[in-house]
Amino acid sequence: MDENKIVIENAVSNEQAPLKRNLFLIILFSYLCPGLGHIYAGDLKRGILVYFIYYFAYILLIVLGIVFYPAIFFLTVLLTLFVILDSVIFSRNHKIFALKWFNKWYVYILIYIVSVFLFSVLIRSNVMEGFVIPTVSMENTILPGDYLIANKSSYGLHIPYTEKYLFRYNSPKRDDIVVFNRTELNNKNATDGVKYVSRCIGLPGDTLLIKNRSIYCSGKLYRNSANVKYITPVVPEDVGEDRIFPKGYKWNKDNYGPIYIPKKGDVINITQDNYVLWKQIIEFDGHNCEKKSGGTIYVDDKIISDGNYKVENNYYFLISDNRDVSVDSRYNGFIPEDKIVGKVSTIYWSWDPNINWIMPVHKISSIRWNRIGLRIE
Repeated sequence: MDENKIVIENAVSNEQAPLKRNLFLIILFSYLCPGLGHIYAGDLKRGILVYFIYYFAYILLIVLGIVFYPAIFFLTVLLTLFVILDSVIFSRNHKIFALKWFNKWYVYILIYIVSVFLFSVLIRSNVMEGFVIPTVSMENTILPGDYLIANKSSYGLHIPYTEKYLFRYNSPKRDDIVVFNRTELNNKNATDGVKYVSRCIGLPGDTLLIKNRSIYCSGKLYRNSANVKYITPVVPEDVGEDRIFPKGYKWNKDNYGPIYIPKKGDVINITQDNYVLWKQIIEFDGHNCEKKSGGTIYVDDKIISDGNYKVENNYYFLISDNRDVSVDSRYNGFIPEDKIVGKVSTIYWSWDPNINWIMPVHKISSIRWNRIGLRIE
């Protein structure tokens, strides 16, 4: 009887032995993945709850418009310190517990991998993404060496790891500075893999006209941003540019149009005279379009008997602020709505990109402190 009692007591003692959790690992795990320190300390449910609360709070900062980078950094540090402190306190208050099935090194690695995947899905794919500006096309609004945050939730929810929209709940507005993938004119699905930034001027359904640099949208004068920049004299109206869109039109960057910007559901009449203009739209909609002998126009190898085509997407006309050096919609044509992936919100870092890291003192001294945290409008 006494022997059985000793065996039972030993079993209880072994099951509830003092928790020998490494304090350093608790802090490290909590830093690498919010909630993982709690799981290491023996509470799976609390760890999962902490993880989702942490990232819910992070996303809430963006949704509420708190995109000032120093504020995000400071609040993120506070959240991380809170998670670490909570995991340490939890482990100190629960020194006796039986090791669970999830207290294995390979489980910790698996949880970390899953958390990284979820973070990239929730944040990078659908909330915000950072990138750097290498060109002068948006001077003086955005300078080369500016590091930007793009709000990818401005217009809809993306399919993870793609730029395609799962569903849309908003559309670009006039004057929005948007991030987009430039589509090659001869292939709707081809991009050069580079993100571009420009200002949305013409909306679906607008008729756009540029007259001696003054822009009119459906007859109304568009008021330029104060940062719009010109560096060359006005090109006369009777001087055409070979690179202008659409090819063959005698327009230039300062005297352009009028041109209609198609919207979804429009029925356009295609003729031999406007074939070059509407061919781009038809191909962006995902169809093949060609003009064969005799001037007959085919869409997906079928003759357009009445010459009419129904537009399947919304299109936008983008013009950058550095008007004389920008290769924008005046040269590349319309931008399909599904190629616009977000709206630029904030500059989170800025310095001179022309200074090499070989001269670290000069590089650091080139930091533009007055631009860090600047809202882009």
